Amino acid sequence: MRAQTIAKLVGVAIVIFVVIIAASTSSYVVQPGDRGVEVTLGKVSPVFKPEGFGYKTPFIATIVPVTIRQQTREVQAACYSSDLQQVNMDLRVLYRIPEASVVQIY
Repeated sequence: MRAQTIAKLVGVAIVIFVVIIAASTSSYVVQPGDRGVEVTLGKVSPVFKPEGFGYKTPFIATIVPVTIRQQTREVQAACYSSDLQQVNMDLRVLYRIPEASVVQIY
C-alpha cells in the first residue's frame, strides 16, 4: 500500500511538472521596437504579432522577434582609382524594415 501511494505522488508530481512547463511555454513577449513572426511547425503566419504580451501554442509555435528600428551596418570596401591607387572605404548603411513588410522579409 505504501508503494502505491509513492507511485501516485510521483505520477502527480510529473503531471504538475509537465503542466507548469506547458504553461510557461504558451506565452510570449514582443519587446518595444520589435514585431513577432509566428512560425508554427515551419509555416510562417501571414500576420505579424504586435509588441506586448500574447499566447501561442506550446511546443509547436515559436515567435521570432524582428526589429523595426533604424539600424546601422558597417561595411569596408577596397577599390582602385583610375590611376590604380588603392582606396579603402568605410561605409555605414542606415536601414529600417517597414512594419508592413516584416513577415514578407522574414
